[in-house]
Amino acid sequence: MSTYCVIGSLYYSLSTQCERFPNPGEHIEVTSLAPSYGGPGGNIAATLASFGAKVSFIGKVGSDSFGKTYIASLQKLGVLTSDIKAEPKFATGMMLRTADAAGEQTELIYPGANAKLDDSYLSIHSDTLKQCDYLLLQGDIPSSTAILAKELARKAGKTIFMAPGITATYPAVIYDMLDYITPSREETKSLTGIDVVDGASAKRASSWFFKRGARNVLITCGAEGVFFFDRNGGHHFGAYRDIRIVDETDAGDVFNAAFAFAIGRGDTMQDAIYFAQAAAAVSIQKPGGAQASIPSLMEIEMLCNSQLLDTYTI
Repeated sequence: MSTYCVIGSLYYSLSTQCERFPNPGEHIEVTSLAPSYGGPGGNIAATLASFGAKVSFIGKVGSDSFGKTYIASLQKLGVLTSDIKAEPKFATGMMLRTADAAGEQTELIYPGANAKLDDSYLSIHSDTLKQCDYLLLQGDIPSSTAILAKELARKAGKTIFMAPGITATYPAVIYDMLDYITPSREETKSLTGIDVVDGASAKRASSWFFKRGARNVLITCGAEGVFFFDRNGGHHFGAYRDIRIVDETDAGDVFNAAFAFAIGRGDTMQDAIYFAQAAAAVSIQKPGGAQASIPSLMEIEMLCNSQLLDTYTI
């Protein structure tokens, strides 16, 4: 069985809904309030573990009740948490997400203990990274730590996945020798300046990553599918049809976890993308974000078998 190491963030989240966003100085009553565990790192690790993968996590929480309960939740799912430290005098990362009636969202993020995930801590726990088959990085950890993790994994011959954040900035060296980078359309525009609207713009954006050393690029575009490129060319994979959207929160994290899982079990690139798209499509039909809406393998395979996706070469 393939083994995974996830290095990323852990956030305690509060999701609210309101009819509209307030104007400055205005008070608006929310129509719902839902606490959950989140952060790309935690979401990806929880999803992988729910699929039956062996997953270790390197990260930090605060020395508070939120951190303790988050670790307990991950342990219940089967994530190995011995490399998660409760940082003294820091709070667990917090995220406040609000959606209005039109589905628009805002997020307020307090990094908390996540910001203390530094090079020295990673060096202490590097044996965990070296013992895995696959490393999964997210763009919401300090860039120097991400670079060190990538270099340690590369020297140890590991396969490396990276999901960049929309507000993250990196030195060019972070992309060198990445096996897979999976930016969303919004993240792609933030990083490259290119708005992906068709195959030609997707190809230009992928070339930006290739020039910096990435090996495979997957640009996720929600209901408009996925653009995949390697140095031999590219393909567009359409999305699953007739999906009733309930909550799109964290669907990208589910996609990234499912894609890594499929690659780890030996799926072809096409089948891995179909599987990951199906996982995300099932998750958005449930409320509560990634860790409340993790799909089962049976649900994913049923959707995979129900439709043939449109695919074309770029």
